[in-house]
Amino acid sequence: MKKQFLSLFLFLLMLGMAYAQEEKGIVKSEKIETINGRKFYMHTIEKGHTLYSIAKLYQVDLKILEADTNNLHLKIGQIIQIPIKSDLKDENNIITRKPDSLFTTHTVISKETLYGISRKYNIDEEDILKANPELKDGLKPGQIIRIPLKKNIPLKPEIQKNKTQDEKPQDKILEEKLIEKASEDKPLIEEHKQFKSNKRETYNIALLIPLYLKNLDDIIPEDIQMNNQTAADFKSFTFIQFYEGFMQVLDTMVQQGINVKLFTYDFPDDTVMAAAFLKKHDLSKMDIIIGPFFYKSFKFVAEYAKSKKIPIINPFSERRNILESNPTAFKLVPAYQNQVENVAKYLVDSFPRANILLIHNNKEQEKKRVEVFKTAINEAFKENAYSEGSVKEIIYNQAGFAGLQTKLSLNRENILITLMESELLVTSYISKLSSIKDQKITLIAPLQWKNFDKIETEYFLKLNTHFFEPNFVDYEDTATKAFILRFRGKYLTEPNEMAFTGHDVALYFLSALMNYGNDFPDQLSKLKVSTLQTRYIFKRAGENNGFENTFVNIYKMQDYKFVKMNK
Repeated sequence: MKKQFLSLFLFLLMLGMAYAQEEKGIVKSEKIETINGRKFYMHTIEKGHTLYSIAKLYQVDLKILEADTNNLHLKIGQIIQIPIKSDLKDENNIITRKPDSLFTTHTVISKETLYGISRKYNIDEEDILKANPELKDGLKPGQIIRIPLKKNIPLKPEIQKNKTQDEKPQDKILEEKLIEKASEDKPLIEEHKQFKSNKRETYNIALLIPLYLKNLDDIIPEDIQMNNQTAADFKSFTFIQFYEGFMQVLDTMVQQGINVKLFTYDFPDDTVMAAAFLKKHDLSKMDIIIGPFFYKSFKFVAEYAKSKKIPIINPFSERRNILESNPTAFKLVPAYQNQVENVAKYLVDSFPRANILLIHNNKEQEKKRVEVFKTAINEAFKENAYSEGSVKEIIYNQAGFAGLQTKLSLNRENILITLMESELLVTSYISKLSSIKDQKITLIAPLQWKNFDKIETEYFLKLNTHFFEPNFVDYEDTATKAFILRFRGKYLTEPNEMAFTGHDVALYFLSALMNYGNDFPDQLSKLKVSTLQTRYIFKRAGENNGFENTFVNIYKMQDYKFVKMNK
């Protein structure tokens, strides 16, 4: 074990070196724009950029960049405004203006939100909407809007300092406030003290994670700088943020009173090595096994866990067969059928009279998914006593757009579940849909459409476009902001999906042990945990089978940001 932890320690050191090298590759922008009388650098996000490294490069306080919530989740190609240092006002000063001035103006930049603008000017969103009635149609890049000014209220929130605050960095103060607010809004766990559970003083957890420690020799700092590489370019960094997100929660839970011994093993996708591992290491005293992350090695270790009656968790696989005849196995990602059943129920409940169209090009994979949708929707209509909707199938490459139009209803909501995935075809299709004026349309789109560069954001907004996926992070959520700030402060980088998964796995299953001990599989319906990117609603996938998460996130674009529709 000491050798394993030493290797992991060296790995984390290398992680810090790699990120340090990434930061050196960031180039200061030469593009400067004047907005509302102040000068800003217009910095374009590229691969490897972090908010921390950008603040360091431009020598501005990190909290200034964090004030705009759009900046909490950076995306490649995103443009952020960085105030020029010489043009910054002292944080304690109120920005001056003429007493008879009622408004100032603001130029909207790409992907900016109404919430972010309201935060910049310390004013309610509702007041901005009242001053700009046209915003009911959404924000548009380059649009100039009026910002109401109130007497004796600064354009920027005034920061009141006292002796205690002077001793702490401002970003630390912001983090503490967010964490405190998150605790008020969403307690991490809800304890059930009356339940007499099979609890232990100390719990043993095995984390079987592919760290690829043997590949560390491939990481040469000089080459990283020369080739402008990032962590994503190295196999060894694939799952490291899962570990970091997990550890962040573990540290907090230990402070809350749970005693945990974590045994971390570098575990590749190799059944021969898995067999050798189980001969060498005794996992029989583990209370939970998390991983392995790959299908073949997971199936192998799951058989061992079953024989020892140890709960084993798979964080990433959609395959239902990993649960067959194994009552101790947990699968966190719902199968596609489960996801579709959630979407069907949401649609029928939200639009009980809808005209639902299943649109595809008759490809084999598309036809299979159409059948899954058709079955789920018809079942949802039967269960909803108030529904009067219908479902039709359209083969688009035969009927064409004209044939689609003949199937649209004039007096009912039209739900277009479109399963086509060709970017060229989809771009033309969605452009034509957006030109329809007389019918109400809600578009259900495959997830990959979000990455299609040629589709205008306005089309998604106009067509009330919905997406669904197992994992979705609400970056406006207080608890999410607190996690990001903690993660950024500890690891000097932005958390990715792996980090959020590690956080949620640790929070849910450690909470289960804390509340119910080893009896937690029988008490899942009582467990209330505020995870960040999904909910865990487990059901057995058949008699004598394991547990499958049945929840999927459904969200749509609204006011140029994604809004979750099912809680």
